[in-house]
This record gives sequence, structure tokens and C-alpha cells, in this order.
Amino acid sequence: MTDFSALDILRDYIRQGENRVLANLPYERRWGLLEIVRAADHYFIHCLGLNEEDREEEMQSERRHLHRYGQCKAISLFVDQSCIAVGPSLSRSVRATQEWAEAVIQNCGRLGSCEMLIELHKYGLMDLSMPSPGVIHAKTADGQVGVEYVEASEFRIFKDLAAEIDGRLREQNASAESNITDQMSLLVSPWREHFIQYQASPDIDAYFQTQGLLWARGHYEPGQDAFQPHATFGGVPFALYKNAVVEVLGWALKHIGFCKILIAKYPNLDLRNVLTVTMAETCLWDWLSAALDITTDEASQIMGTLKLTPNNKEAHLLAPAVNVPPFLNINSDTVVHSIAGTLSRPFDFMVAELQRQYPRDWDYAVNEREDYFRNELYNLFPTQRFIKPLKPLKLKNEDKITTDIDAVVFDTATGTLGLFQLKWQDPFGTSMRKRNSKMMNFLDEANRWISVVSSSLSDNPKTIEDLVVGHGGNDTVVRKTHLFVLGRHFSHFSGEALQDSRAAWGLWPQLLRSFRESYKSSDPITCLYEMLQSRSPLLRTPSAIESYELQIGKCRIVFDPVAAH
Repeated sequence: MTDFSALDILRDYIRQGENRVLANLPYERRWGLLEIVRAADHYFIHCLGLNEEDREEEMQSERRHLHRYGQCKAISLFVDQSCIAVGPSLSRSVRATQEWAEAVIQNCGRLGSCEMLIELHKYGLMDLSMPSPGVIHAKTADGQVGVEYVEASEFRIFKDLAAEIDGRLREQNASAESNITDQMSLLVSPWREHFIQYQASPDIDAYFQTQGLLWARGHYEPGQDAFQPHATFGGVPFALYKNAVVEVLGWALKHIGFCKILIAKYPNLDLRNVLTVTMAETCLWDWLSAALDITTDEASQIMGTLKLTPNNKEAHLLAPAVNVPPFLNINSDTVVHSIAGTLSRPFDFMVAELQRQYPRDWDYAVNEREDYFRNELYNLFPTQRFIKPLKPLKLKNEDKITTDIDAVVFDTATGTLGLFQLKWQDPFGTSMRKRNSKMMNFLDEANRWISVVSSSLSDNPKTIEDLVVGHGGNDTVVRKTHLFVLGRHFSHFSGEALQDSRAAWGLWPQLLRSFRESYKSSDPITCLYEMLQSRSPLLRTPSAIESYELQIGKCRIVFDPVAAH
């Protein structure tokens, strides 16, 4: 049972905390914004440089938790109209400002943690109580917990595939690294004593363009395959937006390389002053235009989908623990380039901004997703042994369409029929509001589909067999039928979400991994069905999370471990 005083305390702490953060700002907010981005970038590079064991330890630390919840919470407080006003955009970072920024992020991390607790409680995933004065007990609600976390681990298949496919390219670039570093060392120097300046060469640019591509492929984001390459937004193909992100990734990696060389040459320089830089937007447009051989207008439009402004911050920063944006307006014609934001999840930011800026183009492109998804599924069954209708099959009852079957795969060698409902909904990230909405739609539609198709199979098993025969399955007999609900980015949910067990519920990357393991099976459809069911995230327990505490003002929040449920 929730003690409503716990919610009151959390809300009051957030309100007062926001006021305290802003009250302690000695200058206009865009000055604070630059220091916050510097701190986020510096911490990102710190984590990037750790070995695997130390990085794993850091990921479990309180500092990591506070940075995760505090960076964009702080950014949301400091992005205001001063960020698009005329005026200077670059100031030197010193010890006092760095300590101020770290304190702000950690304070905002506590505010963001409280916001997440409130959201988790609101949507039935967390129970809050006050067993004693000054102590808030946060306990995960009954039902499956950590399901989304377990399911997300399936996306590692894309990293594994990239490692296999790009192995030779990685080796080639690695062999050129020493020569590229030597060239870069001659082209970088301090600027105005505390900052950085450098030039590049065609060889350096080509090297880091490849590094950007390898980074994108090795750090898969759902936004990378959000649409087909020819889908247009504002008249610009999605392929160009993707290529631009890859180019920006290369820029970020090149900048890091130059920063490391400069710091090695001049150890007295402060990494924060050389790592996070401001840029004139027109220069960015010119660089991107030259790199992709597009017009500056197209470059301006594309870069506009990678930038946070006072006008779009609510669309990107409302949920707790979101990632830092790649670029942020710092004055009317200048942006600050965040290394952390660029190398974290830039595709996701870009896709979200495409939806916000071009809603009509978005709706049109979304309508093409089912065909795209179906064709990718069918590519897993390439031989003539499999019958695969190119369009959805429509189930009817007395000439009334009851439901669509999005994809059908019939194995003529075994008589096994696979019926698929394809669900491509955009990721919900850390937004519990979006999660709840997408979960309800996903489960309602999928469970209804399973019920209708199962009833049709039970009442008139020849119905679907006749449909298959009508698409090239003459002289075949359906011996067994399996139902699949296949989600592009998610298919299982924590809490009390109920899924009809008559179907195998799976995730696209999970299907890819299972298919690779079952490719030589004599009955691959049945094997896939059994593997998806046996490997459901609902049957796998997430790694145990030890109980921990977080101090917020005079109150202490005690978190229950996930393993307790």
C-alpha cells in the first residue's frame, strides 16, 4: 500500500531542489549549460577509458547512477531562451566551475531518481511506503520484474554480427592507426592557451569516416533501421539522415583523437576545455555538405534533427535518465557539440526529432514498415522449399474480415506452417508513460489476434490451409501450425502483463539469434517456435541487484533488490 506522504515528500524535494539549483547559478543559464555538457563529456571519456573490470564496477557506482539521472535533468533546467540569444558562447572551465557542475549533476541525479520513482509508482511498477519518519521504502511491485532489461540483452546479436562482418575492415583501419596518429600529431596545437585547434587531411578524414561507420554498426541503436532508406522527411531521404549521423560519429572520434594527442603534448591543459567545443552552425553545414556531397540547405535541415533547442527540449527531456543530445544551441548561431551525446544514442534522438518535425512524412513512412519487416523475415527462409505470400492474408468470417495475418511461412518439406503478427512500435526508452501506452496497444492487439486465429484454426482448420494453397501451396498438407507474435523492439513487459501462451512471443533480434542456431534443423519453424518459448524473458531472472540507499535531503530512500521477486 502506498503511503501518500512518500509521494508528497518526493514531489516537494523535486520542486525545492530545482529552485536551489537555479538559485546557485552566478551567470545566465547558457553558461551553466556549457559546464554541464563539459562535465557529462568528461565523465563519458573517463568511463570509455576504463578497462572492462573497472568499467563494470563504475556502472554499479552511485556516481554513475547520479550521472545517468542527473545529466539531462540538469540540461533541462539550463536550456532557456538565452541559448538562442546573441552573445558569447565560449568560456574557460576552471576548478570552481567544474566542481559546481559536478555538484549540479549529482543533485539533479537525485531529483531525476525521485521523478523515476514517481513514474514507476504511477504505472504500477513500484510500491512506496514510509515505515519510519525520514525513510522511504521503494519496493518493486508484484509480478515479473526486469523483463525489459533481459529482453534488451538480445540486441547484442547485432554487435556480434557486426564483429563478424566488419572484422577485415577493423583490421585494416587498425593497421593504419599508428600512421594516422603520427599525422595528427603534426596538425594539432593549443588555441588561446586553453583550447584546441587542428586541421585534418584526406587520409585522416577517411580513417575516421570508417571509424564512425564501425562505431555505428558495433553500437546498434533501433533508430538505425527505423525506416527504409528511400523514405523521405522534408524531402530528404532517410538514408542521408543516417549517413549524416555516421559522419558526425566520425567527427566525434576524430576530435577525441586530437584531444588525446594534445593533452599528451601539453599535460597542463584541462581536458574539459579541449574536449567539449562550440561551433558555428554554418561551419557544420559546410562540413556536412562537403562530406556527403549535398546542398547546404539539406545539411542544415539534417543537422536540425540532431540539435536540442529551447523549443524542442520538452519533447526530448521529459523522461528521466535520457541521453545527452548530440548538439545543443548555446547562442543564436552556435552549438555546443557533446561527445557523450554523439557517441551514446544519436540515431534515437534524430528519429524522435524526425517524428516531431515531419509528422505527415512520419505517418507515411510508418505505413511502409510492415512490408519492410515481412521481407526481412522472409529473407531468413530463402529456398523454394518455403511458401511465403508477399502480402498479408485476410481471415474472413462470412465475407467479413476478422483479422490480417501479417506474414506466413509454410515449409513444404515438413508441412509446418508459421503464422506471424508483426509489431513494429518505436522504442519507449525510459518513459513510463510511453511504455504503458505501447504495452497496452501491443498486448491488446496481439492477444486479440491470437484468439481470432486460434478460433479459426479450431473451427475450420481448412480455412488457412486453403489460403496457403491459393498462394502456391498446391498438393501440400498442413500438418502443424505455430503462431508467432514478433516485436521489432519489444514483446515482453514487467509487471502483471498477460500474454496468450498459444503463440510464441519474440523479439526480432531474438529471432535472428535463434534462427542462426536452428538453421540446420530439419523443421526450422517448429524449432524457432520452441526456442522462443523456452527462452522467454519471463523465464529468465535478471541479475540480482543488491539493496541500496539514496540520500535526498533529510530523507533516505531504501531500494529493494530485484532478486526478491
